Amino acid sequence: MEGTQTPSLTEQAAAWLVALDGGKADLPAFEAWRDGDPRNAATFAQVAAVWTNLSDARSLASTSQPVPATQPARRMSRRQVLQAASVMGMVSVGLTGTRLWARSSATTAVGERRTILLRGGTRLDLNTDTTVEWIDDADNARVWLNRGEIALDIAHGAVALATDSVKANLAPGRYNARVQGTNSILLVLAGALNTPGSSRVGAGQQLIVGADAAMVTAEVGSNERDRTAGWRRGEIVLSGEPLDAILTDYNRYLTRKLAIGDPHLKAIRIGGRFTSNNPDDFLTALHASFGITVRQQGGLTVLYSQPHKIVPA
Repeated sequence: MEGTQTPSLTEQAAAWLVALDGGKADLPAFEAWRDGDPRNAATFAQVAAVWTNLSDARSLASTSQPVPATQPARRMSRRQVLQAASVMGMVSVGLTGTRLWARSSATTAVGERRTILLRGGTRLDLNTDTTVEWIDDADNARVWLNRGEIALDIAHGAVALATDSVKANLAPGRYNARVQGTNSILLVLAGALNTPGSSRVGAGQQLIVGADAAMVTAEVGSNERDRTAGWRRGEIVLSGEPLDAILTDYNRYLTRKLAIGDPHLKAIRIGGRFTSNNPDDFLTALHASFGITVRQQGGLTVLYSQPHKIVPA
């Protein structure tokens, strides 16, 4: 009885490359495999180089003349890729090839913000409770927003941004991206973005994409600009929204959530600027303006109206 054939080093490297590029690899396991034998790192670098060369070739082909119908374009099979890798000369051994295809990642806790600087001058600001991944190419970085919200300042080059519902290519400029439920909301504050099969979205516009991939383009209002600028300073900026909507947004930043104890308080509208991860000033303003008091109940900060205070419905 024949045993199971062990995959060659080239096949193992190719499998790791596909998993890393798709974001499905077990990074500790990959690094253990790569560091366990110098031949593994060298073979992976070979395969990564082949993959990059094939991507470059496809990019060049997309800008050349169309292939005549009588001569259909041929796509290299996975086996051909592996064969090509096996006959290529050895490329520089080291971590360059491996790092090119391994996604880096960062996560912020509730109430935390974080800044990440990529090569080429791109800045990522992560808002509260956010998870982001990226491949740091100096000219064409790739960023995946898995949850939460980020701001992007792109100095030059291009950034390919992806969420569960949308993929977009971002030119140099300033952007804000948020995953809100099943929707992805992309704001273009400066610059322009393009999505596959859609028209250009320019400065002062936002793209809203639902889970069904339906896209809506709208203007970015001054309130939304203020809100976006505010969170980067650690502020909640309110422009007359009803209290129930305000608490939904505020609770993104708080481990001890705010709740409404009297239903008729939901319609109260509030304006102002408050610290996002500490609601004390906000609660003080509610008490001063509307006589609202708070009680600590079951891990929540619950808002109630005082009996003698008339609260607008």
